[in-house]
Amino acid sequence: MISDWSSGGGRTPAVENQAKRKANGGTDAVNYNVPRCAGARWNEGLMKFIERCVKGGGDKSESGGAREKITTLAKGAEKQRGENGISRQMRAFADEQLNRRNGGFRNVWIDPMQKGADEARGVFRGHEVARSQKNQKHPGDNRNPIFQKVAHQKQNHTRAACANLRGVTETRLTQPLVFEPIFMERVWGGRRLESLYGKHLPSDALIGESWEIVDRPEAQSVVHKGPFRGKTLHHLWSAEREMVFGKVPDAPRFPILLKLLDAQENLSLQVHPPAALATELGGESKSELWYVADAAPKARLFAGVKKGSTCEVFQKALEKGKVEDHIHALDVVTGDAIFLPSGRLHALGAGNLIVEIQENSDTTYRVYDWGRLKKGRARRPMHVAKALRCIDFNDWEPPLLKPEGESLVRHKLFEIDKWLLSNGREIAGAGRFAIVVCLTGKLECAGRRFKPGDSFLVPAQLADRQIRPLGEDVSLLRVMMPQ
Repeated sequence: MISDWSSGGGRTPAVENQAKRKANGGTDAVNYNVPRCAGARWNEGLMKFIERCVKGGGDKSESGGAREKITTLAKGAEKQRGENGISRQMRAFADEQLNRRNGGFRNVWIDPMQKGADEARGVFRGHEVARSQKNQKHPGDNRNPIFQKVAHQKQNHTRAACANLRGVTETRLTQPLVFEPIFMERVWGGRRLESLYGKHLPSDALIGESWEIVDRPEAQSVVHKGPFRGKTLHHLWSAEREMVFGKVPDAPRFPILLKLLDAQENLSLQVHPPAALATELGGESKSELWYVADAAPKARLFAGVKKGSTCEVFQKALEKGKVEDHIHALDVVTGDAIFLPSGRLHALGAGNLIVEIQENSDTTYRVYDWGRLKKGRARRPMHVAKALRCIDFNDWEPPLLKPEGESLVRHKLFEIDKWLLSNGREIAGAGRFAIVVCLTGKLECAGRRFKPGDSFLVPAQLADRQIRPLGEDVSLLRVMMPQ
């Protein structure tokens, strides 16, 4: 079966070759994914590629005949589709030659590679070999590295001998991973993620949250570009854990969730259940850090209760609509931070744009909504009974964080530091991953540039681990898991 590519890079599986595939007896297929390049360079590279594959499978005249036939077809391909194309007839011939050599590895595709990297690639630098699952029209539908497959058709199979292609390697990460943000509309949201950070928000919507890195059943981060483009965070955590995250404690999902929040109104007064109560109440515990990335004048946030408040006193105040008298309020400016352990009553105040780094949980019990119903808004669900059970009424008037050097917080699931970057610096030791949030200025890592509001993940096996400032006043948050 051969994939049919247009000169513009589109792909249409050649369904008519299904019968040929069955006739060859192959239920699986091997995909040689060869990078696109200029026409002459492509054709020369392809000839070398096919010659290498058929070498040893027949006499020299057969190999030479392949070169002659491909040269003839290549000239026609350039005329038909321009320098960056390759004709269907030429690919069909290549397919036939490779299948003749491959024997048990039947049904070979040769596709121009569609990697979304900025820099040019040589012909044999980026091969990916993959085996499709049964009943698939194209191996790209669900690509699995052939080196990880057990059911090979040849015995004593080794990586060096795989498809007789010496240049084939496993996926190699050369840049940080960047994920597509997931925007959440909220009644208290705004448009500052667009005006301040240049994010492309849906039009005519109040966006309160941008989920930057998330592995939830209801929400999945997806890699934006590079060799893992289109893969979910959950896939990376499940199938590529050591390569991306290194040696980390086992968990069913990636345990950290990163968000940006834009509050144009007060968020509801809420609490997240502590671990001791979460299971009983049917939820998940959640501790989090808020870092104030941008604060309007007179911005505040709310955390804990005022000294002397009790559950009984608070409940009576709630019934009378006078809860504000029992909530601890803190004035904040850009650069402030606070840690919110599960069980702490809290609310983000209007005028704040924050970075929220939290346990992977989405359990929130609202106890008060600032009279939004009186303003003609729709009633939002409240969870007063559960909230009252979870609030720590001994948590009196907690302060903002006072950083000790670069460290902001140390938690069982995450460690968060703030760096002021004046020179290049290794983000983490080899074998450890790190999440980076650019706060101010611009920075660069492994050839990719980032601006304020950008976040990215530096994989454990990335070779270039240096974070370099591009100018002055560069600051960032670094998020890691404890060793």
